[in-house]
Amino acid sequence: MIAHEVDHHVQTLLGVSQQMQAARQRGAQMEGDNGLLVRQELQADCFAGVWAYHAQQRHDWLEEGDLEQALNAANAIVFSSRARVAWSRMPSPTAPRRSG
Repeated sequence: MIAHEVDHHVQTLLGVSQQMQAARQRGAQMEGDNGLLVRQELQADCFAGVWAYHAQQRHDWLEEGDLEQALNAANAIVFSSRARVAWSRMPSPTAPRRSG
């Protein structure tokens, strides 16, 4: 996860963050499964994977079970994130109902 966050900084250095801001100002689709925010997160994941691969090749630091543990943690974060999105889309019980 730390590599993923560092890779957001790499995106800033590469100009990706600035391009995202420009796209937002142009009205580009940011949200949703095919939105630019998802693509930015996937790119950071990709960069983190490249770093992890090369770090493993150089330092041989992963132990048995490390990868499975990381994938389980990532899955829990994704599930938690999706649950928050679904929850945020639910109507508030105190919100006025629309008729019709």
